[in-house]
Amino acid sequence: MKPKKPTRGAKAPKSPAPKQAAGPSGKPRAAAKKAGKLPPWMPESMNTPAPPRGGKRGGPKPDTGSPIPTRRRPHPSTTDMNVIDPHAAREAERYAQPIASREAILQLLDRCDGPQTAEEIGIHLGLTEPDRADALGKRLGAMVRDGQLVQNRRGGFAPVQATNLITGVVIANPEGFGFLRPVEGGDDLFLPPYEMRKVMHGDRVLANVTGIDRRGRREGSIARVLERGMTRLIGRFSVEFGINYVVPDDKRVQRNVQIPPDQTGDARDGQLVVCELTQAPDTRRPPIGRIIAVLGDKLTASLIVETAIHGHELPFEFPQEVLNEASAVPLVVEPSMIGGRVDLRSTPLVTIDGEDAKDFDDAVYCEPNAEGFRLVVAIADVSNYVRPGTPLDDEAQKRATSVYFPGFVVPMLPETLSNGICSLMPKVDRMCFVCDMQVNRDGDVIHSRFYEAVMNSHARLTYTQVWQAVGENDVAVRNQIAAVLPQVERLHQLYKVLAKARTRRGAIEFESSEVRFVLDNTGEVTQAGMLVRNDAHKLIEECMIAANVQAARYLLHKQVPAPFRDHAKPPEAKYDDLLEFLKEFKLSLPPWSKVQPGDYTKLLKKVRERPDAVVISGDIVNCGQPEEYRVARQVLGSLDYPLFIIPGNHDDKAHFLEYMHPLCPQLGSDPHNMRYAIDEFATRLLFIDSSLAGESKGWLTPETLNWLEAQLTQSNDRPTALFMHHPPLPLGNAQMDRIACENGHLLLNLIERFPALTRIFCGHNHSLTMTQYRQATIATIPATVHQVPYCHEDTRPYYDMSPPACLMHRQVGEQWVSYLHSLSHYPGPWLYNPQISCPVDER
Repeated sequence: MKPKKPTRGAKAPKSPAPKQAAGPSGKPRAAAKKAGKLPPWMPESMNTPAPPRGGKRGGPKPDTGSPIPTRRRPHPSTTDMNVIDPHAAREAERYAQPIASREAILQLLDRCDGPQTAEEIGIHLGLTEPDRADALGKRLGAMVRDGQLVQNRRGGFAPVQATNLITGVVIANPEGFGFLRPVEGGDDLFLPPYEMRKVMHGDRVLANVTGIDRRGRREGSIARVLERGMTRLIGRFSVEFGINYVVPDDKRVQRNVQIPPDQTGDARDGQLVVCELTQAPDTRRPPIGRIIAVLGDKLTASLIVETAIHGHELPFEFPQEVLNEASAVPLVVEPSMIGGRVDLRSTPLVTIDGEDAKDFDDAVYCEPNAEGFRLVVAIADVSNYVRPGTPLDDEAQKRATSVYFPGFVVPMLPETLSNGICSLMPKVDRMCFVCDMQVNRDGDVIHSRFYEAVMNSHARLTYTQVWQAVGENDVAVRNQIAAVLPQVERLHQLYKVLAKARTRRGAIEFESSEVRFVLDNTGEVTQAGMLVRNDAHKLIEECMIAANVQAARYLLHKQVPAPFRDHAKPPEAKYDDLLEFLKEFKLSLPPWSKVQPGDYTKLLKKVRERPDAVVISGDIVNCGQPEEYRVARQVLGSLDYPLFIIPGNHDDKAHFLEYMHPLCPQLGSDPHNMRYAIDEFATRLLFIDSSLAGESKGWLTPETLNWLEAQLTQSNDRPTALFMHHPPLPLGNAQMDRIACENGHLLLNLIERFPALTRIFCGHNHSLTMTQYRQATIATIPATVHQVPYCHEDTRPYYDMSPPACLMHRQVGEQWVSYLHSLSHYPGPWLYNPQISCPVDER
């Protein structure tokens, strides 16, 4: 770093005296400001004259009394650096006193011979005034923290790329080892257990490559921790031999956190706590922390939410400066604020969201015209109230998104904005940003435009309302939303056109499931069920996709940098593995070089249609109420393959037939004689009603037995399977045998007479039970809610929460293969809790 000494007899060269006089403090005066010239990193496009090219620049020079840092060679002059900041405009927009961007600083250091101190960097960039020098120091510190720069012991800064160090994030493994994931991409670096003792999961570090382990992986060692990724954690407080510590819930945190005696926060042994880390671990000492919150003993649903918030360090409280700025935002749109915005207040835009939604981000409108449809998608114009560089904007970037929990949300913006002025609530004026599209009759957007507008939502609709109005033609709902019903019907008409276009393009539709929980005032789960997607959900999705595609095309046309998701083709080797796998199911795809997205869509359609039929052996609902059947019809109506249904003891026969007949016309028109045969498969399928109105037990009427005998006679030697709700014989479960089919012995007589009857499948017992009677296998299938375990005569009846399940059957020739398929973990509610009324069963 030091210059070479001059040879004997020669004089050391002297630095030329600067032309700028020093100020009273010994620091150069800010002549650049007086001369109206910007620092040398500012480009000429910033409405200022270009700096002179004669080797002199406006701006401060080093004081003659300031020594020149020793280096391998003298400093290049500022002109030699020729650093033009490509992001100067961005910095000028964000800060009243802008400094060079990170990109400009890296560009400068790449051209320097060795590390540069903050003072030297300031000289090169013309940032020697006290306020800007201070801002530069903070920026350099942030770049070190983020792994862009390293700083040596002498205070010199250099780009990480100029060293052999790798910047990355630590990924811990519960087994004790870990990996470093480089921020610049590439293969992970293996970190052995003794290196992991220096760091914790999520830490941003600099590491050296030390060699290759026996498995061929690059192995590394930690050189420096740049930023701790974990500042607090959730765990159980424990006291052992007088020592306090927290056992982390996160198994990736491999060492217990020691708690000093005066930092326990009155936590008791075994309680769930939030622990803040005050001292990081090293190879010899464990991490040290303090208790900042005691969550409790019992793990309730509300406590799980609180645990997740603390465990993921979600910022659930807003800084005061953010709240102050939010409180200054007007709560209503005044006429003076509208300015040149397009007035859409008379256009019947509507919002369509879930029943429990509190913030309404988007609204839609559709009208038919000569070319097809005009589609208007409006989103709340948050940018009108949240300006770049403000505390609100910084906090929103930090949070990135709102986080939703059952009954609770951690918002991205304070609620006065997210649920107030930035929410498109009905019957109030709101600022919005609009994508106005023309869709032709083939479902293609032929042109679009974007503009700022003011709108007034004409209705706040729910997905359920829209589906009931246009999908089920519910008269009561249609009357309820009569004012906007024509608009809703036009949107549904447009959705069908857009969906056909999507299918024609071969776009892949990813079906996702969402579980909906209902909590009471104490935070306990009272209901849970799958959220069923219908055309109303898909309608909004298609409108948003259309608007997003137009936004992407606009950005491309304007050459505005933006992130895009690239669905590249899979690696050829993995594609070949997929082809081999599909052969087992007699499915195929074109060769790797010819496959198109539409081929995957066709394959998915085949896979979805693989079941030849779905059979439901009774108890569609729990209480037999019409609203339950309405939900059941909505759920079952989304299936795109044949559905065969029979009633159970929980079903009301009249309501059952009214709502289920459209899905299973074979039921006929008489609620007291529901029985039918299916002959389109290799095995004949017979379905009979064994339920007895008003009773839990089963009963086979003479008409049913006569019909069944006639069908079995018709089957002759053809294999036949029978589906009914109640098992025809006791299965050893004292709790359920009391309410089995009371005259099931008459069916056993038919089994003896007709050898073709080889299988009988029943419901009712809420468990998988199998037995054999003569040639017939008799099985009860598991329930899709709680299960009823086996119990003896003297055992008190009880219910367990084994996973809901179904039986899958596959027939190859005359062979049947049946296997149990668990659906999911069933979180409740307990249907037999006397404090809970019969809920709508969304099974």
